[in-house]
Amino acid sequence: MQIQLLVVLDLSSNDITTIDREAFCCVPNLQHLDLSSNPLHHLAPDAFHGVRNHLHHLSLAATGLTLLPTFQLPRLKTLNVSANRLTFVPRDTLYNLSDVRELDLSRNELPGPPNAAWQSMHHLRSLSLAGNPITTVMNDSFVGLERLEELDISDIRADNFSVRGS
Repeated sequence: MQIQLLVVLDLSSNDITTIDREAFCCVPNLQHLDLSSNPLHHLAPDAFHGVRNHLHHLSLAATGLTLLPTFQLPRLKTLNVSANRLTFVPRDTLYNLSDVRELDLSRNELPGPPNAAWQSMHHLRSLSLAGNPITTVMNDSFVGLERLEELDISDIRADNFSVRGS
């Protein structure tokens, strides 16, 4: 088998703690990568450099992430970072993910929708923030998500919810 021809790679539920620099350089055709349920302690900034122009689906669910890395994945369509310990999403973190259609941020520790991060996510259709300790959802919480079709905000602790037309 030639590893260069791999399109799908499932590395979930192992004991992977580190993803080194250019870890996926030898699988240039990789489109689907599942790293979920690994105790990641270190994710190199350029770990996905070798697959940046082909990767469509990435799962980093339940990996213990406390900070979302800045991804350089312009072709990514689906990103799952659920069940981590994210407390905020920096504005520029999602900037290079303008083609993402599905984003799962559920079951983290986000106190509110990271509305500053949506600026470049013009194609986002599905967003899950379920199970976060979000207390307030306001009109401007999802500004910039003109194509959003599905929003899951179940199991949040919202005591202030406002949806009004413009």
